[in-house]
Amino acid sequence: MAEEGPDPVRTASVGSEPRSSRRSGSQSSVSVEKVIDLISKDQAAADVKLSLFSAALYSYRYDSVLRPFPPMFTVDGEKDIDSLRAVFLKFPGIDRFCKGGLEDEKLVALLHWLLNEQPVTLRTKDRETTFAEIEARTGRTQYSVAPDYIFQVDHHPSSVAASKFEQLTSTFKTLLAYHGSRIENFHSIVHSGLHAHLNKTSLFGYGTYLSTAQSVSMAYSPAGSTWQGSQLGAGMSVIAVCEVLDHPAVKRSEEDQVTSEASNAVRKQRGTAEESMTLDGKIPDKYLVVRNNEHLRLAYLLVYADRRNTR
Repeated sequence: MAEEGPDPVRTASVGSEPRSSRRSGSQSSVSVEKVIDLISKDQAAADVKLSLFSAALYSYRYDSVLRPFPPMFTVDGEKDIDSLRAVFLKFPGIDRFCKGGLEDEKLVALLHWLLNEQPVTLRTKDRETTFAEIEARTGRTQYSVAPDYIFQVDHHPSSVAASKFEQLTSTFKTLLAYHGSRIENFHSIVHSGLHAHLNKTSLFGYGTYLSTAQSVSMAYSPAGSTWQGSQLGAGMSVIAVCEVLDHPAVKRSEEDQVTSEASNAVRKQRGTAEESMTLDGKIPDKYLVVRNNEHLRLAYLLVYADRRNTR
C-alpha cells in the first residue's frame, strides 16, 4: 500500500509551479483549519484586514499601494495582478468559508498570508470606552464623531521599529494624534507604518501630517468600497490614531507644545517649518509634522462603516 500523504482537500500547497514560471513565496503547506483559526480569533479584525487589502487590490494605484504584495502571486519577479484578483473573488465570505466545503489552494495560501499576525495584530476594542480614552489624550473638541469600530494595533515583539520606539519612550513623552488617508492606503500603512517621504502634502514642509483634532483628519479620509463579502458594511472610511513622541524634531505649534522646560528659541524653532509654503512658516494649532519615521507608530484604526447595504 502506498504511503498516505496530506489530505489533498484540507491542505493548500504553495509554490508547486514548474521552474520556468516559478512563483515567489513559501513552499510550505497551509491548512484550511489554520486560516479558520486566524479568522476565529477576531472575526471583525479579519474582515477589516480583508477590506483594506481589497481597497488596495482594486485601486488604479495598486502598484504603489498594494505593498506588501502577496509573494505567491509574483511570477519571475512580475506581479500577477489579474490572477490575484481572480482568486480573491472566489472568497465567499467569512461565515461560509469557516463552514468548509469551498477550498481553493491559492485562496487559502492568500488568506493565511494576509491574516497572519505579523508584523502587527489588529484587535477589536470596545468602541465607547476606547474612544473616550483616545479623546482624553488628544483633547476633546467641539466636533468629534465616534467610529463604528475601533481596532488596536499590536506590534510584534520582533519588530525592529517597535523596539526602537519603545526605547525612545523612556526619554520622551508620547501623545496621540489622528492621521487621515484614503482607504486604499491603509493596507500598506498597517503593515509598514507611515513614512514621511510618501506624504503628498507639503504646505508646512516635509513630513507626515497629523492633528490632535479629529475633524482635521476626517477631511482626508473619504469613504471607499469594502470587499464583496464584508459584514462591516458596503463601504468605509478609516482614520489612524498614532502614538507620537514629544521629540524636539516633531514640528508643533508653540501654543501646543507641552515641553515647558524648553527655551523660547527652541519652542519657536520647533513651531516653524523653514520650507513651509506659508508666509510666516508657522505650524498651525493642533497640527503635527513628523519628519523622522521612528518618532511615531500606529496605535488604533477608527473605522466608519456604511451599513446601509451591508451584505
